[in-house]
Amino acid sequence: MPPETETPKVPTTGGQDAREWLSYHGIAPRNVGIRSSDYRSLRSCPFSWYLSRRLGLVKASRYSAALSRGSWAHLAFAAYSLRKNKEAALEMYESVMDLRLQELRAYGRTAGQSAELIREIQEREEKDARTAWAWFSASMIVQFALDGEGPTGKLGGWVDFVDIVAQEPMLRFQDCVIQPDALIKFPNNPKDLWIVDFKTTSSSATERLQACPIEFQTQHYFHVMNQLDLAEYNAERLGGVIHIAVQKPTIEFGMKDRPFTLDTSPLKSGPRKGEPRNEKVFVGEPDPALYEQRCYEWYTGTGEYLHMEPERLTNPCVNISYTSATHLLDTKLITQYHERLKFCRSYANREPYPDNFEMGDPIQGTGMPSVYLPFMMTDPVVWPDIVRQENFVQRDRDDAVPEGDMA
Repeated sequence: MPPETETPKVPTTGGQDAREWLSYHGIAPRNVGIRSSDYRSLRSCPFSWYLSRRLGLVKASRYSAALSRGSWAHLAFAAYSLRKNKEAALEMYESVMDLRLQELRAYGRTAGQSAELIREIQEREEKDARTAWAWFSASMIVQFALDGEGPTGKLGGWVDFVDIVAQEPMLRFQDCVIQPDALIKFPNNPKDLWIVDFKTTSSSATERLQACPIEFQTQHYFHVMNQLDLAEYNAERLGGVIHIAVQKPTIEFGMKDRPFTLDTSPLKSGPRKGEPRNEKVFVGEPDPALYEQRCYEWYTGTGEYLHMEPERLTNPCVNISYTSATHLLDTKLITQYHERLKFCRSYANREPYPDNFEMGDPIQGTGMPSVYLPFMMTDPVVWPDIVRQENFVQRDRDDAVPEGDMA
């Protein structure tokens, strides 16, 4: 029989005794590669970063429409990039959706959730998935302005034009990890390799793209990739980073997305007496295809959203920008990147004790308390109880998951 593990002393600090206590209860720290999202997280709250990254704690039942739909949008982009055909991409997408719904059912049963709650969670997840597909699919046929290589026109045509060399590759160099949405080449310049960064954004796509050239994510993707052997991709150099931004529609999938007939019967009274009503009479259940069409009209300022056309012409909801290798290799920006990376390493290399990670504001930008608030308000001695009671699980952040911007 294996030797019994001696129970550690009850911790009285947030130092080594706390680490031993947590490890004994199965909450052991892990080594993690520095990812592009770490810089923002550490600037916001090192303590939350410690809990989520070094301890890997995430709330199993936590729900966020923005994150869920953002992740689904990344999957839609990946599926289309791989298949380069809408029907084949949708088939791949729906197979993943089915697996996700099975996963939620299995988790719900393990957690003792009622059949009704499991069904509600699954319906919500499926709605998020279909919403994200509609966003992405509509965005593929939106005309966009492009200042750079490749064809102008529509995003779908752009994806069809480029050569997809790799899709969401997990790449490492020393203590750094990146997972770009894709690596591509242009047919007319096959020796240059480009990194693709796909984003969904609540703000204007054009405004969102303005920050990309100086973001840590852009720098991290480029400089890590620049240390790797490009011969694996039959390339000689990096062209830079391509940013694709798709604005998230503010319209919800719902009752307005049902089939309808037009009631043209004459009005019997009022100033328009005798004129046709021209009112929609909705029937049946909401149809994702009708929501996709409505998203397209929202993107382009047409149909029901014709009043938005002037804004769409000057500020498109779908856009692409380029951050060149020349820009990223500027001495000033290289220094900035290394200072940022040094800052991340200063936390990644610390002894993983709770007291080594200062606490940020527990109220997030959304005005809601941090999901890690229970840990912030208690001593490590009770954290194993919080993990069980608040339904936290440990997850390896370096699993293959999209890193896109969910703003």
